[in-house]
Amino acid sequence: MNSLLTFDPAQMMGQQVFPSLLLFARLGSMLMVMPGIGQVFVPVRIRLLVALSLVVLMMPPLRGVLPPQPEGLAELTALIVGECLIGIFIGTLARIMLSALDTAGNVIAYQVGLNSAAIFNPAMAGQGSPPAAIIGMAGVLLFMAADLHHMMLRALADSYTTLKPGAALPVGEFSLGLARLVGQTFMLGCELAAPFLILMTVLYVGFGVIARLIPQIQVFFLALPAQVWLGLVMMTVTIPLILVAWLQAFPAGMSVALGGTAP
Repeated sequence: MNSLLTFDPAQMMGQQVFPSLLLFARLGSMLMVMPGIGQVFVPVRIRLLVALSLVVLMMPPLRGVLPPQPEGLAELTALIVGECLIGIFIGTLARIMLSALDTAGNVIAYQVGLNSAAIFNPAMAGQGSPPAAIIGMAGVLLFMAADLHHMMLRALADSYTTLKPGAALPVGEFSLGLARLVGQTFMLGCELAAPFLILMTVLYVGFGVIARLIPQIQVFFLALPAQVWLGLVMMTVTIPLILVAWLQAFPAGMSVALGGTAP
C-alpha cells in the first residue's frame, strides 16, 4: 500500500519511458533511411514494429550509456533532435553505398542502349533505367541476405561510445565523412561498370574500322543490335560479380565515411 501511495509518474517516465524514447529516436531514424527496412514499399507499421522490437532487445546493454531525463523542455527537444540526426546520418551512409549500384546500372544502361527505357526503381524510390532497377533491387536483397543490416545495428550500438547523447554534434566530421563516401561511391559505381565501358569502346572502334574499310556497309544498322545483344550477354555474366564486388566494398566504404574506423 505504501508503494502505491509513493508512486511517482514522473520518476517512472525518467527511469523507463525516457531511455526507450531516446534509443528509439536514434534507432528509428536509422531504420527510416536504411536500405531494406527503410524502403518505400515496406509498410510503415512493419517498420514501426521492427523498430520497437529492436528497442526492447537493445535497451538492456545500452541503458548504462543513456543520460538521465533533462528537466527543461528545450534540453529535451535538443536531445531528441540530436539523436534523430545521428540515426539519419548512420542510415544515410548505407543508402549512399547502395547508390553505387544505381550509378553502375545507369552507366551500363547508357553503354548498352537501354537508357531511354525508364521504369520505376524501387531501390532508389524513383525513375531509373532497367539495369539500375535490376541491380538496385538485387543489392537490397543482398544487403539483407548477407546480414549487412546486422552490421548497421552494431555500428549504431558502437556510436554511443563516440557520439554520446547530449554532446555537441561533430557537424564538420559528418560533412567530411559524407563527402568522402559520395566520392568513393561514384568511383565504385564507375569501376563496377568498367567491363561495359571497355566492351562498348572496343565494339565501336571495330565498327569504325569496318566503316572505313567497307563504306558500303551501313554499320549503324548493325551496331545497335550488336550493342544491345552483347550488353545483355555481358549483364548476365557480370551482374553476380558486380554484386559480390559491391558487397566486399561495403565495409570499407562505411569505414571511410566514419573516419577510418570500421563499424
